Amino acid sequence: MLSTGNCSTTLLGFVFPAGDAVPVPRAAAFDENDRMQLYGDSARVSQFDESFHSTMPTISRADLKKLRKRRARLKKKKMPCQFCPAGNVPRPVYVDYKDLKTLRGLIDREGRILPRRRTGTSALYQRAVRRAVLQARFIGLLPYVSED
Repeated sequence: MLSTGNCSTTLLGFVFPAGDAVPVPRAAAFDENDRMQLYGDSARVSQFDESFHSTMPTISRADLKKLRKRRARLKKKKMPCQFCPAGNVPRPVYVDYKDLKTLRGLIDREGRILPRRRTGTSALYQRAVRRAVLQARFIGLLPYVSED
């Protein structure tokens, strides 16, 4: 709360008399001298850092090993795009809207288009799959929603 006149100024929980210039350094440039100016003798940097580090949890080597194994298990091999044989993109980029077997593999039971991370489709072909699914739905070859 900053105010004008004979009122006091409240800044960071401290009350300063009106008319005094209060230096407020940027958070990135906060050093011990600035802290001492604002908070007085009670806020030493070493005391502040020690109390912060005493509450930090420590991780044992066994727990660290378990975390690494879990991350390795979750990081799976990247799936190849089924439309790009050997990694090269055949031109023109086209997915046939009449090929229902392929399109049904790219949508789930509710009729939603599966994301790239699930199917492995490249970004270029994912857009073509979207166009093909929309076209097949419009014609009536694929349902918009599930039949349940």
